[in-house]
Order: sequence, then C-alpha cells, then structure tokens
Amino acid sequence: VAVLDMDPEKPLPGAEPAGPPLKDDPTYAKFFKMLSMHLPRGAVEQKMVAEGLDVAVLDMDPEKPVPVAASEPTGPPLKDDPTYAKFFKMLSMHLPRGAVEQKMVAEGLDVAVLDMDPEKPLPGAEPAGPPLKDDPTYAKFFKMLSMHLPRGAVEQKMVAEGLDVAVLDM
Repeated sequence: VAVLDMDPEKPLPGAEPAGPPLKDDPTYAKFFKMLSMHLPRGAVEQKMVAEGLDVAVLDMDPEKPVPVAASEPTGPPLKDDPTYAKFFKMLSMHLPRGAVEQKMVAEGLDVAVLDMDPEKPLPGAEPAGPPLKDDPTYAKFFKMLSMHLPRGAVEQKMVAEGLDVAVLDM
C-alpha cells in the first residue's frame, strides 16, 4: 500500500507512539490534573517554570505522547550557562541565598532559576551559537570598540551598513 493511499488521520504502520500520553506522563500528569481542577493557568505555568519544564506542553494534545523536544531541553547546564553560572558559584561559596537573589533581581533575572537543577539546561533555551563578537557581520564593529574608537562612530558605521546598533549592547 502506498503512503498516499493511507488514511491521513491514522498513524503509519509500525509507528507506535513513543511513551505514554502527556496526561499520563509522570512529569506532566500533575499539571494537566491541576488544569482539570480549574486552577488558574498562570499558577500552573509558574509551577512548571519553577520545576524547569516548558509551559508550551500545556498547549499540546494531552492524548499524544511527549514530543522529544519538549521532554529534553537543550543547551548548556545552568551551572555552566554564562548568564547564571556566577549565581550558582555564589551559592556554592555559601553566600546567603537572599544576597544571590537580590543580585539576580538587580540584573533583571528570574530567581526561580536557583530552584532548578544546575546540571540540566534552562528549559526553552536554544543551543548557543557562536558569540556575536565572532559573527562575521558584527566582528569588525566589536573590534572597533576594542580599539577604543568612539561608540558613536561605530554606531554611525553600523547604521550606514543597515545594521541594528542594539547588537552592541548584547
């Protein structure tokens, strides 16, 4: 039987679902139960973020199995993530948690990250590409700044080439 002759509503023969349905998956079952008990969606999402899970799972069909992308976030472990590594180091040096949280808030970061497993990547984080300073499009502008050219001159050059100057602040 040709693939084109098959019913599009039915799975391919031999393509069994990989794992239990989302509503029965041990990782996500409690969140679907919370929603079925009419808890506010925002509260359920907040709990998922605190546990390091992707809230987009709530929009998926609870009868289908967990997609691979939703079950396994990618990226560096939190303890090695350039944004959060220093905070986990502060905690490992036995600084008071309140002081670490205050520093995170001052930098505009979510303190709930401290409750996540530092060995796992940040949920929803994309794998990091090369740094912007190494990107061929922007490398020369970062080099200009490193050579102490006035920022205004560098920004003017970027605008002349049709590039966004906000990249310099990233």
